[in-house]
Amino acid sequence: MKKIFFISIAVFSLSLGIILSWLHQPHNNNPDEKVLGKKLMDVTYNNLEGTPVSLLSFSEEYLLLNFWATWCEPCKRELPDLNTFQNKHRNVLKIVAISLDSLERSTFFMKAINNTLLTLISDQEVFNIMASLGNSKEAIPYSVLLNKNREIIYTQYGEVSLSKITDLIHEENLSS
Repeated sequence: MKKIFFISIAVFSLSLGIILSWLHQPHNNNPDEKVLGKKLMDVTYNNLEGTPVSLLSFSEEYLLLNFWATWCEPCKRELPDLNTFQNKHRNVLKIVAISLDSLERSTFFMKAINNTLLTLISDQEVFNIMASLGNSKEAIPYSVLLNKNREIIYTQYGEVSLSKITDLIHEENLSS
């Protein structure tokens, strides 16, 4: 009985030590804010039809890049909302869905949900591109909002806050 008691105390102490050690480490769930104001580099991916599209080729005032995959449940939840948001704000905002999946899986999924967002298929460099845009965790969904000068004005891990995007666009237009 004493042996079980001492083993229990040892396991508890070890667990407590691990938890306290973990809590003492810095944990940052926010994207790297040092990228705010950084210009978007020229990156080209193919769309679902196989046509190359440069991320710098869009004329809309704002550009929202959304990195996603079909195996990512939060990604799949937010894509219909992004599609609706794009349709509502198409005169000032272009949303580009950048898939980490294959052409076949991405095409099948986007057709299944009747999504009309411009969808690009990434390549093996996508994680370097995401890191340069503030996503060092390689987490998805991940969104980046850029202004007319293609400077980063907002980044977000997880499902994008469309109200925050609306507020940022409104603030930017008031300060211009």
